[in-house]
Amino acid sequence: MADCSFVLVRFECSFAAAAPSTIIHLVGDHPALGCWNPAQSIALQRRGDLWVTESPVSLPYGSFEYKYILLANGQVERWEMFEGNRWLAAFGETLTMCDRFDHNASQPSGTELVHVSSSTVSLSQTGDACSAPSALLEGPAVLVVSYILPLLISRDGDNWRISWNEDAITAKKQSPYLEPKRVTWIGCPGIAVSEVDQPSLVAALAPFHCVPMFLEPELEDLFYKGFCRSFLWPNLHNVIKARCFEQKMWRAYCSVNRKFADKVIEVYDSGDLVWVHDYHLLLLPSYILRKLRAARVGLFLHTPFPSSEIFRTISVRDELLRGMLNADLIGFHIFEYARHFLTSCKRMLGLDFEFQEGGFLGVRDHKRNVMVQISHVGVQPAILAAAQADSSGSPLALAQSLLAARDSGRKLMVGIDEMDRLKGVMLKMIAFEQLLLQNEQLATSVTLVQVGVRAKNFTPVVQQHYDDLRAEVVETVQRINARFPGSVIFDELPTISLRERMQLWELADVAVFTPIREGVNTFPLEAVYARREGEAGLLILSEFAACSRVLNGALRVNPWDTTELMKAMIRAVYEMDPKERLLRRERNLQFVLNNTALVWAERFFVDLQSIRNEVEDDEETMIGFGLATFRRAGWASTFRSLDTTEVLAAYRRARRRAIFLDWGGTIVPLDMGVSSSLIDYINSELAPATLHCLEELAQDPRNLLMVLSGQERSRMDPVFSEIPAASLAAEHGFFFKLGSFPGVRRAVGASWEMLVKDFDLTWKEVVMAIFEAYTARTNGACVQHKGSTLVWRFDEVDPEFGLMQAKELQDHLKGVLGNYPVQVVLGKGYLEVRPIGIDKGVMLDHIISLLHSNSGGVDFVLCIGDDSADECMFSALEARYGSATGSTGPNRPAVFTAVVGQKPSAARFFLNDSDEVLELCQSLRLHSTRANRNRSMGDLQRAERAWSASGNPPAHTSLPEDRVSSTAKSSVGSR
Repeated sequence: MADCSFVLVRFECSFAAAAPSTIIHLVGDHPALGCWNPAQSIALQRRGDLWVTESPVSLPYGSFEYKYILLANGQVERWEMFEGNRWLAAFGETLTMCDRFDHNASQPSGTELVHVSSSTVSLSQTGDACSAPSALLEGPAVLVVSYILPLLISRDGDNWRISWNEDAITAKKQSPYLEPKRVTWIGCPGIAVSEVDQPSLVAALAPFHCVPMFLEPELEDLFYKGFCRSFLWPNLHNVIKARCFEQKMWRAYCSVNRKFADKVIEVYDSGDLVWVHDYHLLLLPSYILRKLRAARVGLFLHTPFPSSEIFRTISVRDELLRGMLNADLIGFHIFEYARHFLTSCKRMLGLDFEFQEGGFLGVRDHKRNVMVQISHVGVQPAILAAAQADSSGSPLALAQSLLAARDSGRKLMVGIDEMDRLKGVMLKMIAFEQLLLQNEQLATSVTLVQVGVRAKNFTPVVQQHYDDLRAEVVETVQRINARFPGSVIFDELPTISLRERMQLWELADVAVFTPIREGVNTFPLEAVYARREGEAGLLILSEFAACSRVLNGALRVNPWDTTELMKAMIRAVYEMDPKERLLRRERNLQFVLNNTALVWAERFFVDLQSIRNEVEDDEETMIGFGLATFRRAGWASTFRSLDTTEVLAAYRRARRRAIFLDWGGTIVPLDMGVSSSLIDYINSELAPATLHCLEELAQDPRNLLMVLSGQERSRMDPVFSEIPAASLAAEHGFFFKLGSFPGVRRAVGASWEMLVKDFDLTWKEVVMAIFEAYTARTNGACVQHKGSTLVWRFDEVDPEFGLMQAKELQDHLKGVLGNYPVQVVLGKGYLEVRPIGIDKGVMLDHIISLLHSNSGGVDFVLCIGDDSADECMFSALEARYGSATGSTGPNRPAVFTAVVGQKPSAARFFLNDSDEVLELCQSLRLHSTRANRNRSMGDLQRAERAWSASGNPPAHTSLPEDRVSSTAKSSVGSR
C-alpha cells in the first residue's frame, strides 16, 4: 500500500471580481500553508474566474484551518470577509478543496465541496490504514476499552466476515487518525461465539488490532440485561424503579469489570493510555489501578448522569463514584451531566470541585485532582459525504417511497430512533396526531416518517421493552392513517447503515428528535450535514437531547408539551422564513464542520496525557479497601510509613526530647460512625495502657510531653489529671498548662495560662448573635462553644445550601469583625471564628522556644496528629528545622512528623491508626524505663551540676512564672 501519511491537497477558489493587479494568496496554520504569515503565503494562479494552486500542497494527516487573502503590489489588501476560518480534514492520497472567495463552507451559498480520490474511500479489510502524525502519535500507545468492539462480525462458512461498525463512536473511521499498530481495541464481539470458534476469531481480529473478550452467556446476561440495562441504564436516565437489583447482578457487574481489567493488564505496556467507554465499565479504573498503579486511565460516559437525588438511591453509589474517580480524566458530552456528577461527589463523598486553568473542572480527592472534561462528540464530514455519494448498493426501499411522496408535493418530517421508550417516539406521534386533528387541511401536504431501529451500535435491546413500545407505536400509526390516509409512514429495521440514513436525511425537510432523556446521539448531526446544500433542512430537537446544547440552530422543544411540539412542527414546515431557515442551518453546520469526531478524540487524548505529565513529580498510592473506599491519593515522593527502629535510635541518642501528640484520633480513636458535629471522645478516661505509657514518658527527666487538642480546658483536665508531668494545650493552643521540661520538674497543680495575655473576647457576643440568626434559618446547623472560639457547624445541612449559607455568613462576619483580632475560617462543614495567630503550630513553636531558652535546646522532636488542625504543627516544624529527619547536628534535632492514616499531609511519615501510635509510644516508654533504672546517683549529680553550670534550675525546682510569661510574650510577639 502506498505511503499516505501525507496527502496532496489542491486548492481552487472562484473569484470573478479580482482586479488585474490583485492576486489571491492562501495562508493557514501549518508551515506548508505559511503559518498565518502573509509573507509566506502561497500565490494562486488565475484560470479565468478560478484561482488554483500551481502544484498540490503536501499536508500531513489531520485537521487544518486556512483562509484566502488579496494581495496588490505585494501588500495585503484584505482578508476574506467572514467570521472564523476555513477548515479541512486531510486524509487519503489526494484532496481538492473547491471554495468561493468570501463565502465560508457553513454559509448557504458557496458551500465547500470535498473531492476525495477513490483510493481513500476504501478501508483495507486487514485493518491497515495510514495515520496522522499528530500529538497523539508522539506519545504512548492507546488501549480503547468498550463493552462491545466497534466491529460488525458475522460467520461466513468457515471464515469470519469482519468490518468496522461506522456507527460506533470508538470505531476506526475511513478517515483514520491513529496508526493501527499504536491502538488496540478491547471488548466483546457482540455475537455468541462457541468455545471451539474462539481461537479462530482471535486470529481473525488480530489484523484489526482488536482483542476480544469472551463472557459466559449466563454471566453476560446478568451483567448486561440484569444490572446494566434493567437497573443502571434507567437510573442514569433519571428513571427510578421500585425494585432493587439482585445481588447476583451486582456480582456479575463486578466480575465482568474485573475480567476486562485482567485483559487490559495482559495487553498493557508501560506508558500506555487507557480510554474506557461508557456505563458498562464504571468500575474498570479501580480494578486496573489495583494492578497497574502508574496507568493513565480516562473514562468517557456516553449516557446522561442523573441528578444527585436519583443517584443517591443506588445502593452501590459509592462504589460507582469511586470507580469513576480512580480515572485521571472523566469526560461528559455536556455540562449538565458533569454538574450532576460533581454534585453527587459533593453530596455522597464530600468532595469539592473547582475550576482549573485551561477550562477544566477538577474534583479534589486527597491532594489529587480528578479532571473533568466537557466535550460533545462530533461526526466526520468527509465520511458522511462519502456515504451520501455512495451509489454502490441498492437504494433503501423506504427512500424510494419518500421520494415519491415528496414528488407528490408532501413535506417530509423524518425521525430515526431506537425503539426505546426514552426516545420519546410516542410523544412525537401524539403531537403529530394533534396537528392533523386541529389542522385537517394539512393532512394531504405533510407526512411523518418514523423509522424504528431494533439495535444501534450492535447493542441489543431488551425484548420485552421493544415489544411493548412497538405495539403502542403500531396502534397509533394505524389510528392516524385510518383517519388521515398516508400521513404516517412507519418502518422497522433491525439496523440501519450510515448510507441508508443519509438517503433519508437528504429527503427530510424537517428532522424530528424528541427524546425524554438522552446521552450521545449523532443522528441529528448527520441530518444537518445531509442538507448542507440546496434548500435548508430544519431540526426539531428535544431540550432533553444532549446535542440540543451544541446545535444552536435547532428548534428546541419540551416533548412533554404536546402543544409546543405541534406548533414547532407547523412552524418548521409552513411558517418559517427562508432566510431564517438558512441562518439556522448555518449555525448548525458551524458545529458539525468544526467539532469533528477526530477533534473530539484528539482533545481527550492530549488532555489525558498532559494531566498525568503534570503530576509525575509526585507519587500516587492506593488507599482503602473495597470498591467503596479504594482510591488513589497523591503526595510527596518522600512520604512513607514511620519506621519505629529509626525513631527509637534517634530517641536513644537524644538528651533533650520534645513529644507532641494530638488527643482525639491520635492517642484515642474517634468514633467514625458519628458526624463531626456530634463527635465526643467516647473514652472519658484513657485506657490503662495509654495512661501508663504517657505517664512514664512524661516523667522521663529528658522529655517534654505535650498533648494538644481543640477541646476545652474543662474537657482535658479530668482526663489528664493523673499525668501531672504532661503539658497540655487546649483550644488549639489558646490555653496551655506546662508540665515537666528536660531538666525542669514543674510543681504539682500547675495552672492554665493564655498564650496571649489579656486577649479581648468581647467579640463573642456579637458573633453569637449572628450565629443564632443563621442557625434559625438553616435546618441542621448548630453552634459549638470552644472557650476562645465559636464554631457554626453545617455538616448536617444540605451540602449546597449549607455552603451557600456559610459563605454568606463568612462575608457578613468579616465586615462586622474587621476591628477585632480574630479570623473567620471556613472549613469542611464548619465555619470557625477564632483569635488571630492561635493554632497548634504557634503553640508548638512557643514550646520549642521555651526549650531553647530554659533547657539548652532540643535534639529530638516527635509530632503526631490526625486532622487538618495538626497540619499547622507539621508546617511549623518544617519551617523551623527543614528536613532534619533522623540525624542530629549543630542546631539540627532529629525531627519526626507523622499523620495518622495514609492521606495527603505536610507530615513526612504516616502511622496507620491510633494503635500504631500507642505501639510506638510503648517502645519509647520501655527505653525510658530501662534508662531511668540504669542511672546511678553519680549520673544524677553530674546532670544537676551541668544544669547549674548552664544557668538552668535543678530538676526539683519550678520555672518562675514571670519568666514563663515574659518568654511567652516575646515568642508570640516574634510571631
